Amino acid sequence: MPRLLSALMIAALVACEAGGPHKAPDTSEPPPTFDRTMPEQLLGEWYSPMEDGRTVFHEQWRRSGGGNLEGLGFVMSGNDTVFIEHLGILFTDSGTWYSALIPTQNDGVPVHFRRTEDHDSLVFVNPEHDFPQRISYAPRGDGTWSVSVRGTEQGEGRVERFHFRPRSEEGADLP
Repeated sequence: MPRLLSALMIAALVACEAGGPHKAPDTSEPPPTFDRTMPEQLLGEWYSPMEDGRTVFHEQWRRSGGGNLEGLGFVMSGNDTVFIEHLGILFTDSGTWYSALIPTQNDGVPVHFRRTEDHDSLVFVNPEHDFPQRISYAPRGDGTWSVSVRGTEQGEGRVERFHFRPRSEEGADLP
């Protein structure tokens, strides 16, 4: 399984490097102006272990062409990869966008969330999406991130919260 995970991650990064599927939507609305340095704080590898002690959420972010960021999110349960998504933060003339592509969903088309006005965190919204409609990354003073994914699903409010910590180069902080 570790070889499969490595192969999946390499394939995902190669696909993203080759231009990948992340292209921000065109919009006629004027974009708000945001400082581009906050998203840069996401660069690197992050993890968030769940209470069961077996499941760990991971995100890896790096710079890509045009000043954009590309990421890979995946969930490990023990030694098994149970979820994978390709992420992007795109800076365009029409705004700043969070892009998420889950290969097995949405006919392989990325879903885009537009950055909204919030000066101390990264908040992205897409009220038309089924779930989530809002994704937020709030930096904490200790070098970690509080991440929430929220919205309405089948008429019920739902929130998922994560506490992303940096992964050291040696991987020593992984459970």
